[in-house]
Amino acid sequence: METLSLPIVRIVRENIAVLLTHALSRAPLEEIVQTQLSGEFKQFRETAFALSEQRAERACVELALLLRYLDDEQGLSESYEGHSRINFGYVTKGDGTIGDLKLRDVANKVIHARGFEWDTRLAKSPKLICLPREDQLWKSASIDVVALSVVCGSLIG
Repeated sequence: METLSLPIVRIVRENIAVLLTHALSRAPLEEIVQTQLSGEFKQFRETAFALSEQRAERACVELALLLRYLDDEQGLSESYEGHSRINFGYVTKGDGTIGDLKLRDVANKVIHARGFEWDTRLAKSPKLICLPREDQLWKSASIDVVALSVVCGSLIG
C-alpha cells in the first residue's frame, strides 16, 4: 500500500507544539501588555499576538488535516473512544444542545471552521474556539488545547 513520504507524526507534533505554545503564552503576554506597557506598542502587539496567532491558525489547519489522515489510515480516534478519559472539548449544536468532541470531531470542526477565537480565561486550560461557516449545523466548538496536545504529543512515528 502506498503511503505519504511525509513524516506525518513529526509534523503533527510540531504543529501541536506551536498551538500549545501560542495558547499558553497568550494570557501572560496580555498581562504584560496591560500592566507593564503604557502607550502604543503596535509592532510589539503585532509580534506578540497577530503573528503568533496566524502561525497557530496555520498549525491548526495542518494538524487537523493530518489527524484526519491518521484517523483514516490507522483509526486513531477509535483508539481513544471508550478507552480514554481524555475530553477533547465540546460542540454546541444548532439546536443549542451540547455534545462531547471525539478526536475526529476536533479535526472536522477545525477543517470546517470559518475562523477561530482563543479562550484563555483559564490560563492553564486554554481553549480553541471554532466558529462555523453559515452552512454548518453547529454553533461553536470548544477544543481543549492541552488535552489535544497530550494525544498529539504522545504519537509514535
